[in-house]
Amino acid sequence: MPVPGSEQPFVVDHERALLDAGGIGGRVVILDVVGHIEAIGLGEQLAAGGAEVTVACPLPTPMLLDPETMAAALPRMARAGARWRPNTVMVSIGDHEVTLVDTLSLAMDTIPADTVVIRTHGLPNDDLYFALQESVPEVARVGDAVAARPADRAIFDGHRAGRSL
Repeated sequence: MPVPGSEQPFVVDHERALLDAGGIGGRVVILDVVGHIEAIGLGEQLAAGGAEVTVACPLPTPMLLDPETMAAALPRMARAGARWRPNTVMVSIGDHEVTLVDTLSLAMDTIPADTVVIRTHGLPNDDLYFALQESVPEVARVGDAVAARPADRAIFDGHRAGRSL
């Protein structure tokens, strides 16, 4: 993960946080470096469940969201009680605390965290691709086997693979 201190056991990725939402502590800081729905949805879910949630994003908006989804998702998250911190980077993770910096004012803020969730671009899920290479004459690598990306990219990969037959 891209932040000093992210090797600590209370730092998880968004998928693990979602699977263990009941085991997440009461104070959660989520870093969204992608700008899509996952961090916003997780922030809403955790805040609605009673957690004190801060969602930090270095971008001014969740740029990969379409305007309609953004207009619905951000207010829902905020109304659930989560704090939205755009233009904010996480510079370090200490002992159950994170240091955030506003990219516009350069103001630094250290806040407590029982759990830190980092949403980055994921790693490819290519186990099946490599397993099939040994037993199938021709295998096309598509979708999340190439890289964790939005569904439209996976659909395009599949389209290209189908046309190559």
